[in-house]
Amino acid sequence: MYRATIDPTAAVSDPALAPYFTGPALQLLLTSPEHSSDLEVRAVFFAKGVRSRWHCHPYPQVLFVLSGVGLLGLDNTEQELKLGEVITLPAQVWHWHGASVNTEMHMLSIMHPGSIQWRES
Repeated sequence: MYRATIDPTAAVSDPALAPYFTGPALQLLLTSPEHSSDLEVRAVFFAKGVRSRWHCHPYPQVLFVLSGVGLLGLDNTEQELKLGEVITLPAQVWHWHGASVNTEMHMLSIMHPGSIQWRES
């Protein structure tokens, strides 16, 4: 068993991932690779207006909005994400997600560990 707590003060910026976000996005890994190699849960804390770049995953991804208002870019549309919403994105679907310009957004990202494919722009 592995137990974790969502503690925003423990979230950090991953320098390897910084180029894939438009600004500060702190992350906190909530699962342990030693205890689960098939599932990764991260708390992600987006500052106002910050979002990820376009990307897709080799497996489905689930997003759960913990606080704030977020945005999801998908199929040339931009959708608002609200507190408590759960979004399931199929594998290989290009998308981005982040905070609205007026508020921070905190979410859980639940997915299979693996390489994320990033678009250049």
